[in-house]
Amino acid sequence: MRFLAAPLLEQRRMLTERDLSSVTATRAALDRIHEVNPRLRAFVETFDAEAVATAEAADRERADGIERPLLGVPIAVKDDIAVRGHATGRGLRAGRTACADDPPVSALRRAGAVIVGKTALSEGALWATTASRAHGTTRNPLYPGLTAGGSSGGSAAAVAGRLVSVALGSDMGGSIRIPAACCGVVGYKPARPEEAAAEGDWAGLRSVGPIARTVGDCETVAAVIAEARPPVHIRPTPRVAIAQCRIALPPSEFAARATAGAAQQLSAADFDVCEIGPPPSTFAAAAPQRFVVGARSTLRSIDPSTVQRRTRQLAQLIRLLPDRLPGAAAAERNALEGLEAFFDEFDALITPTITHAPPTADAWNELSALSALIRQIRWAGPSPIWNGAGYAAISVPITAAHNGFRPSVQVVVPPGREALMFEIAQAIESGALP
Repeated sequence: MRFLAAPLLEQRRMLTERDLSSVTATRAALDRIHEVNPRLRAFVETFDAEAVATAEAADRERADGIERPLLGVPIAVKDDIAVRGHATGRGLRAGRTACADDPPVSALRRAGAVIVGKTALSEGALWATTASRAHGTTRNPLYPGLTAGGSSGGSAAAVAGRLVSVALGSDMGGSIRIPAACCGVVGYKPARPEEAAAEGDWAGLRSVGPIARTVGDCETVAAVIAEARPPVHIRPTPRVAIAQCRIALPPSEFAARATAGAAQQLSAADFDVCEIGPPPSTFAAAAPQRFVVGARSTLRSIDPSTVQRRTRQLAQLIRLLPDRLPGAAAAERNALEGLEAFFDEFDALITPTITHAPPTADAWNELSALSALIRQIRWAGPSPIWNGAGYAAISVPITAAHNGFRPSVQVVVPPGREALMFEIAQAIESGALP
């Protein structure tokens, strides 16, 4: 069906111009989910009757001349985000039924979106590949045999597989951007709100944002769910730094091709591009203390007999760590000061999203916790940094393929420069679109 193959903005146009009804669109999305999901495992639950009822209400509103930003558009939500009346499973066998929507879901409803179901994630949202004892392994629809990434792998697979045009994910250490890069789509992690408490949602690491097929689609949904933020002044010709940001390994040909493609595209678009070495102050900004606090809270209620080996061992490891890691707060503070100085010199930074092509879908499912963490850091090292810093980041594919796989880069900006970030991402995307 043409509607399902279209990106969000085109779907919205088709609904607004009444090329089809929201009920027809929603039923088509649900039919495709039921057809493909037994193999893909992108969804853990669908809301068939509820979604059709919401679509019927959207059609009535449109008939009355009412329009809203996402009126009647089918959208999915990751299963660690609360949706009123449905369990929040977090990649586990059981979850509590939510009494209220999380704020991003409430924002989607106000914009008229049709929530069609919940998408799969890794156990406790802890891993960069999406698999669990409860729901199996999520497959990559664009690159069969490879992982869909994680932890928001179900959301990325649902978008890449043309089940929905947009799905919400959550990002604690790359969990939106990594699966977006694995599945050849776009993923946006918003900046951390200033009021986020250090002991709050994943100790301030977690952001909820969209995964979509285009940068414009991500920007549209980001505007719906975001809080207003005053813009920050930038230069008339923005200075963009491009770096490999090496983590544990020298830069790979895969990562080098990604950044070279972005540099070429941005230079052609008249940005002031400067290729630099890895900014050293960024590496301490991953905030291990925040990860320990967030993981401990997540793992506290897990039944060891129902999860994978890596999750079970991580729960044991986290219990052995102290509540406060020595020097962590000072290291984070020093890192953030270094980042502020760096972003006084440059308006934006571009790095690879992942350092190598994705592993096979089941490769890491039963690794030990230590082995899984080491591989995860080496593969996705450039991404978790920005959760610790609280900066905004978007992952976007580039044009050139490497051994049949299109790499992605992430564009990183401090809070207040999101408009520039989307502009840069669209310039990169313009060379990647067919």
